[in-house]
Order: sequence, then C-alpha cells, then structure tokens
Amino acid sequence: AALAQAETLVTTFPTSRYVDVAWYRLGQLRQDGKRYDDAIKAFEKTVAAKPAGARAPWALLAIGWCHEAAGRLPEAITAWTRLIEAAPDSSAVDAALLARGDARYRSGDFPAGLDDAKQFVGSPRQRDTNPSATAEARMLEGLCLVGLKRYADAVTVFRRVLEEQPLFASTDRVAFEMGVAQLLDGKRA
Repeated sequence: AALAQAETLVTTFPTSRYVDVAWYRLGQLRQDGKRYDDAIKAFEKTVAAKPAGARAPWALLAIGWCHEAAGRLPEAITAWTRLIEAAPDSSAVDAALLARGDARYRSGDFPAGLDDAKQFVGSPRQRDTNPSATAEARMLEGLCLVGLKRYADAVTVFRRVLEEQPLFASTDRVAFEMGVAQLLDGKRA
C-alpha cells in the first residue's frame, strides 16, 4: 500500500518542491522490497531533482547499497565515490567510506580499502562518530594490511582495536584476525 501511494505521489506531483523526498522514500520502499534496480532509479531521480539537496548524498549511499545487495561491487564502489566527491561535507560520507573500503577489501583492492579506512579514522567528523564505527574502520585497516602482507602493522592495529574498544561487537573476529596475522608473521599467537 505504501509503495503504491509513493508511486502515485511522484507521478501526480512531479514538480512538487518535495519531489526529492517522495523519490527518496519510493527508493527506500523499493529497496526494502529487494527491487534494487527499481530502487536505484528512484534514488537517481532524488539526486536529479535536487543535486545539492539534503537527500542527494543519502540517495547515492543507498544506490551503492542496492548495487552491493545485487552483487555489483564495482557499481557500488562507483556510487560511493560519487557521494564522497559530490558531497564531501555530508554526514553520509563516513558511511560511504566504510562501505567503499569494505567493498574494495572484498574485491582485493587492499591499498584502496586501507586508504578509505584511514580516511575514515582521520575524518574531522570522526569525533562525532560512534566508537563502533571507528573500531570497524580500524578492523578494516587491519584486514587490508594483512592483504598487503604487512602482518606486524596489522597486529598493531588489531591490538589497538582490542585495547580501545574491548566491547566492540566484532572483538572475537579482531582477536582471531590478530592471531592469524601473528602466525603469518612467524610469531606465536
């Protein structure tokens, strides 16, 4: 019912000053329904309606998530890069950096994933970000360092996560990855 109402709204009032909001909401509903390509179209219309609007960066973030959910990591990375370049001051950038860095890591582009993780941690907005996101970025940094075979550096990063965020939801994974890095570096876990 909500999806049909949103579709009617954007077609009935295509020049409304709130059309970007309507397209964005329609994109969310389509995304929730796993209609990723249709959601991307709605999010693109959000951006087209008001490229400098408050919802445009969030629409680009969602476009990336839709591509990722559809198994298209290169397109997801492109969407998140568009966001980072088009709206560098948006609060959506940090989420895009983490998502893009993780996608780059999973694609085997360890240097780029490492750069994104470091950019996130060094962000001026970092002081406003929750500690879990920082720990996630540091974990990503460590994973990329392992991918680059910089095992000792990875151990240092993983240890820092465990010391600074002992209650981080992925503490077990961080400890495991640190042990793997230590073994790969020729040290006892």
